[in-house]
Amino acid sequence: MNDDSAMARERFLACAALTTWAELAGFDAVVAAARDPERAPWYDVLIDRKFSVDNTFAQLSLAVGDSGDLALEKDTWGQRTEAFRALVRIADTERFEGRRA
Repeated sequence: MNDDSAMARERFLACAALTTWAELAGFDAVVAAARDPERAPWYDVLIDRKFSVDNTFAQLSLAVGDSGDLALEKDTWGQRTEAFRALVRIADTERFEGRRA
């Protein structure tokens, strides 16, 4: 995920997996990417078919949503909450496909 030499798609998939698994690195990457979405290493890897805009944050919101049970087990609930907050802060500028986590 943090390997600059890796392909953007692979980095995105690593972030989505780690986030779904409630790993700190995944949550931290979501928060960091949300600080400046267009500079995220995977920005535009997934494109919304209807609107032709980046769709990665919609997918990451699903990953954060799916992490609930594991976040409780791993005691990463606070970081999960921060990832949600980071996504909410960009909800007015990034496309989320009408999805809710």
